[in-house]
Amino acid sequence: MHLSNRKALVTGGGRGIGRSISLRLACEGCSVVINYVKNRQKAEETAKEIKKSGHPVHVVRADVAKTGDAKRLIETAYEKLGGLDLLVNNAAVSFFQAWDEISEETWDRTIDTNLKGAFFCSKYTAEKMIASGNGGSIVNISSTNGRVAETDVLHYNASKGGLEMLTKSLAIELAPYGIRVNAVSPGLIETEHAMAFLKDPAFREHYSHHIPLGRFGSPDECTGAVVFFASEDSSYITGQSLVIDGGLIADQCPKLGTE
Repeated sequence: MHLSNRKALVTGGGRGIGRSISLRLACEGCSVVINYVKNRQKAEETAKEIKKSGHPVHVVRADVAKTGDAKRLIETAYEKLGGLDLLVNNAAVSFFQAWDEISEETWDRTIDTNLKGAFFCSKYTAEKMIASGNGGSIVNISSTNGRVAETDVLHYNASKGGLEMLTKSLAIELAPYGIRVNAVSPGLIETEHAMAFLKDPAFREHYSHHIPLGRFGSPDECTGAVVFFASEDSSYITGQSLVIDGGLIADQCPKLGTE
C-alpha cells in the first residue's frame, strides 16, 4: 500500500496501459477517477474491478483534446475525490500514416490529445494542488517514440517528443510548490491497440531480434514505475523519464538471429 489514501486521476484509464495503471493504483491504496472519451463499457468494467478492492472509484467522460473538457474533468475529479494527489496523463491516440498522407485534421487530433491535453490537464491539476498546499505528483505516459523516431507515425513521434520536454519543463516550473513531474516511456507493449501490428508474424519475428529481452511487454509491467514516481520512494526525483522497453532502444545494432 505505497499510496494509501491518495487520490488519483488516470486519463484514458479504462483500457490498455491505462486500465492496468488504474487497477494497480487502487491496489496500492488510491481512490481513482477513470477518464474515458469513447469506450464507456471498458471504463465501467475497470471500475467494477476496482470496487472489489473497496476503494472509491468514479468514471468520467471527457475529451482531453478539448481544453474545456480537460478543465471540467479536473474539477469533477477533484470534487468527487475531495482532492487530487496524483494525475496520470495516459490518454493518447496514434494513426499509422506516411508523412505525406498526414492531414491537418489527423495532425491536430494527435497533438491536441497527446500533448495539449497533457499540458492542460497538468495545468488545471497543478492549480488545485498549489491551492491545497500539499504538493503532489504528475506522471506522463510517454513512449520510446519520444526518444527515437519510427516510420509512418511522424505526428505521434512529435507528440511524444514534446511530452518528454513538457515533463522536464513542468518539473522545474512546479518544483517550488512540491509538485513532482516525471514520465514513463513504454516500448512495444501488448495492448488492444498494438495488436493490429503485433499479431503480424513477420513483425513479431523482426522484433524478436531487436528486443534484448526477446519479447513484448505487458501493460502490467508499466505500472510499477507509475507507483514509484507517485510514491515517497521517489521524493527527490523530478523531471525524469523511465524507459520500459526490454532494452529495445539501448541496442543500436541488434545481433542477427541464429538458425
